[in-house]
Amino acid sequence: MARILYDEFTDLPISNVQRYQLRKQKRNECRVCTDQKVTAHYCAAHAIAANAQDKKWKKDHPEQTLAIAIVNRAIRSGELIREKCEKCNDMGEAHHEDYSKPLEVRWLCHKHHVKEHQDKKIK
Repeated sequence: MARILYDEFTDLPISNVQRYQLRKQKRNECRVCTDQKVTAHYCAAHAIAANAQDKKWKKDHPEQTLAIAIVNRAIRSGELIREKCEKCNDMGEAHHEDYSKPLEVRWLCHKHHVKEHQDKKIK
């Protein structure tokens, strides 16, 4: 039987996907090439590209970036409590229906959060 791991910040159980991600991070492999031992998520060759891509996304999506920052600050201050996914009871991520209302979020696990955004793109 697998040991149940808990998130150190929320005391909620960690899903199998998150458990895999934790193990992958502990192996210290670059997320792109996976063959170099690194101390962060990317090797030096890919870190610059990943950082530039992240900066470009933040520049292209200022409203989303601000909403994410507000939610993260509210979670850290205790104003907003991280909850479980409303669909499957797994660890939740904040999902905004409307980025102009940053503290009005739905809590979805990563799988359902991605699916929600994919469904929104299709419409």
